[in-house]
Amino acid sequence: MAEILISVALFLFIYVLSYYIYKTYFYVASIKPAKLKNKRVIITGASRGIGEELAYEYARYNCRIVLAARSIDILKNKVAEQCRTLGAAQVECVEFDASKEEACIELI
Repeated sequence: MAEILISVALFLFIYVLSYYIYKTYFYVASIKPAKLKNKRVIITGASRGIGEELAYEYARYNCRIVLAARSIDILKNKVAEQCRTLGAAQVECVEFDASKEEACIELI
């Protein structure tokens, strides 16, 4: 019985600690908007999914955004326009394939 209680207590401690670390250092909303204003953000895979949502979130913070994805048409027609609407300071679209080393070097 004591082993189970120790295991549960240890699990809860680790869970609470990891949640605190996530909220303090990695959660986008924990970053002060003034620190992000006019900062350049490079987002790969920005044409859909998590990359698209990150682009919208950083646009709300008035960042200068570089959107990179294989499908540049979706970037220009959908994501870039929405980012400008949300208040991005600058939006640039780049065709990018992460499987090619030259493309990764060129993007940076």
